[in-house]
Parts: sequence; C-alpha cells; structure tokens
Amino acid sequence: MVLAQAATALRQLLGEVEAALERLLRGEYGRCEVCEGEISPARLEAVPWAARCIGCAEVRRR
Repeated sequence: MVLAQAATALRQLLGEVEAALERLLRGEYGRCEVCEGEISPARLEAVPWAARCIGCAEVRRR
C-alpha cells in the first residue's frame, strides 16, 4: 500500500516536471497558469515545476 502511494506521488511529480518543461519550450515558464502573472524567482527556485504563483496556489489549497 505504501509503495503504491509512493509510486502514485512520483508519477504525479513527474507529470508536473514534464509540464514545466513544456511551458519552458513554449516560452511560458515562470507565468502563472491561472492569473498569467509572474511566478516569483524565489518560488521557482524552491519549486521549479510550479505552475501557479503563490497567491493562486494558496487559493487552490483552500
């Protein structure tokens, strides 16, 4: 059970990283997919695959 959960989490993370690479190729890396604002460099340094700015990510978590 634990291994299956870990594998699921890793597949999800891989998908997020691949999506970030696609945004990079399209020239959209660093732009929030929700508000289209800039994702702060500090956030991208911490989470390079981030698709949302911190504000939009906080709204999604609620």
